[in-house]
Amino acid sequence: MATCDVKKTKRSRRTYVASAGGAGRVNNSDPDPYDGDIPTYSPASPRDTAAEISIRAGEEISNVDIRYRGERGRIVSGTVSKPQGVPMRFDVNVDLTSAADGGNLSSFHSFDDRGFIFYGIEDDDYDRTAPTILPNGEWAVSPSKRIKVRGADVTDVELSVQPLGSVSGQLVLEESKAKECTDKQPPLFTDTLVSALHKDDATRGWTTIKSGDRISGLKITLAEGAGSLSGQLTLAEGQTVPEKLFVYLAPAESERAAEVLRFYAAPVSADGKFSLSNLAPGRYWILAKNGAHDELTKLRLPDDTERRAKLRRDAEAAKTEIEFKPCQNVVDYRLKSE
Repeated sequence: MATCDVKKTKRSRRTYVASAGGAGRVNNSDPDPYDGDIPTYSPASPRDTAAEISIRAGEEISNVDIRYRGERGRIVSGTVSKPQGVPMRFDVNVDLTSAADGGNLSSFHSFDDRGFIFYGIEDDDYDRTAPTILPNGEWAVSPSKRIKVRGADVTDVELSVQPLGSVSGQLVLEESKAKECTDKQPPLFTDTLVSALHKDDATRGWTTIKSGDRISGLKITLAEGAGSLSGQLTLAEGQTVPEKLFVYLAPAESERAAEVLRFYAAPVSADGKFSLSNLAPGRYWILAKNGAHDELTKLRLPDDTERRAKLRRDAEAAKTEIEFKPCQNVVDYRLKSE
């Protein structure tokens, strides 16, 4: 059995790796005498050193040869337990994913007996999970478990499928009475996205949802009157913009210091430009300093109070303050680099 993995590249070109042998899954395909072998990738290698085949639409390549190694792989098998109240017959997908590169190796559809088995598995670390859709249309999943396949089969693996939790509530708009905002278009709820950020450890400020929990009545309030800021970093002669440079806003009013949503961050482009939006009215300290690609997310983690406190101290020490009135849009702002 020969297969190809694919990834897209620019200009309609795709890159493939070709392999032979290895079932990856059973009971949903015809048996093959090479199912128990570890896949051999072109020209004669494991997956991590496979030769990449680049091809454009309409192009033909006929010299992709494989010297088959015929190495027997391991077996990974076990059972999946169903959630309470679910009929005996239901479909389950068991995924086995390489911990090294995140590649999803295979999946298996289980029915009444809810047993699963994988053949031709190479020695490595793997994550196992069992996502499924329950008869009522809701999703259920088993917690991911790490297994080590080393020199022997791994059997008696137990996965327990539990329904996912849900959160429902209402999004409301708090209108601004400021005269500066009278001609502003209110936001459209249909264009508003509400998302949940996952946190492994439960801490103060986070909402803990366990399997099957149903949380309702959550209220999220949006306030009109936000402003914006766009500008340019002023560089000294011969100076260039450092990589991963960000412009930060931290609340200048001491009574606002603990308000997570009054901390802002935006990257500075290579030509020194920056832009921030959805700014609450008020006074801020502003400064430029190095950060990470997901700096705004980290800055607003509920329990990361020390990060915000340090940023506010650094910003206050820079002694550059800016104030936003309701619905004020500041353009062509000049910020001196350190």
